[in-house]
Amino acid sequence: MSIYEDFKEYEAGHDGECSITRLELDEETSAFEEKKVGLYDIDLVYTMMHQHALQCFCLFLDKNPWVKEENSSTSVCLDVGSSTSFVYMMASFVNFLAIDASRVCHHKDHHKFYVDGTQLMFHEGEAQQLPIPNGKMAWVSSLHAIEHFGLGRYRDTIDPLGDIKGIREIHRVLCDGGTFVGAVPILPRGMDKVVFNRSRYYSVDTIKSMLRDAGFDIWHERCLIAPSTLDDGTSTRFPTIATPATYEELFGSGTGVRPDAVYLWVATAQTQETQETEE
Repeated sequence: MSIYEDFKEYEAGHDGECSITRLELDEETSAFEEKKVGLYDIDLVYTMMHQHALQCFCLFLDKNPWVKEENSSTSVCLDVGSSTSFVYMMASFVNFLAIDASRVCHHKDHHKFYVDGTQLMFHEGEAQQLPIPNGKMAWVSSLHAIEHFGLGRYRDTIDPLGDIKGIREIHRVLCDGGTFVGAVPILPRGMDKVVFNRSRYYSVDTIKSMLRDAGFDIWHERCLIAPSTLDDGTSTRFPTIATPATYEELFGSGTGVRPDAVYLWVATAQTQETQETEE
């Protein structure tokens, strides 16, 4: 049935008893596409990722209550490239700065803009060269974004080392002991690949090595695995939250079901002096 036929059917029953009497047709509308029945048409990887990151942020605020006392003109919490819905949610707690290469400030004299009533400020820039002084931030999040740095998909500069440079820049802007929560898409060990210009896919070993090389100490990690629905409508049986070791055991060999998954970490930024002291 076309949208016009639907409109005629609706119009026939639209009378003075309706809550609103004025009726118009959106000429650019289209019929809603049918979705698969069930839960698995929802992007559960993003859902789990955002929930875990929010839990980590609440713990961070409990341990650092002074962050909530920052005045409206400053922020010590930064997000680099995560989804807008996640950043808006985080800004409901404290002042938040968001940097995303895909966002452009159209005013010729400004490279940043505040979103009224949200505690959120967007700033032009890209991860490979963050427009922030050294050691300024206490928290940085970057969820499902690092894999895009330097691929040009979101207006950022083409740079094969973009992900490595981005992680190093995040370390640079964090204060000593600052918190970095991130997540990237993963494949089993030895299957790392770049799909230009869509994404990089890391093994857990690769991304952990990159973080350590940049000066981060990882103290919490999880693999978040999307449930899959088979052709016969049944769901696969594996955990949706797993350790890296369990992820490798489940999907590291064979050619069976290999669902979407991300590696999520919480890490602490360490300066060279701190690392040398601990050694």
